[in-house]
Amino acid sequence: MGHSGRWGFEKKAPGKFGMLVGTQTAVGISVPKGILMPDHRVPQWHPISALPMIAKALDGMLESAEEVLQSLEQARPRPHVLDDYTIGRVREAHGTQLNDLWWYTEQLGRWQRASPTPAQQQELERLTHQLTALRRVLTASLALAEELQAGTIEKVLAKDDVELALKFLRGKRKP
Repeated sequence: MGHSGRWGFEKKAPGKFGMLVGTQTAVGISVPKGILMPDHRVPQWHPISALPMIAKALDGMLESAEEVLQSLEQARPRPHVLDDYTIGRVREAHGTQLNDLWWYTEQLGRWQRASPTPAQQQELERLTHQLTALRRVLTASLALAEELQAGTIEKVLAKDDVELALKFLRGKRKP
């Protein structure tokens, strides 16, 4: 479980799992379902032979999201160790991924309806559970990032000394 970047927030495989024509991320759509997308962002559906590639993408996304959530949880008692850029990157990346999960759900559904082999069916069921876990982890990390946003180093430095001293003396701010 290697981290890429200090907090593990960097993309793990840019361009490697391009599921959408014209994108560089695993899925690069952040358009709500039901809204027409520009031609260059039309979903590209894959044959079931792409199942291992999709599995690797989902497994990697879940592992990365879990690492980020763990890092954010470790920073919870001391949010000032984070900066606005880091929190913003988490919110952008995980927000996009969360919005794009519909594509994976639809792709798995298409394969389910295509009479998969027993082994493929088993993998599709596993990936459906992975999607559920990924949605939960992304939602949790977005909520925690929102919570931590108020205590980043930039927010602390923007406060005047008297305000910081009062919070410290009232026990609302730790050294």
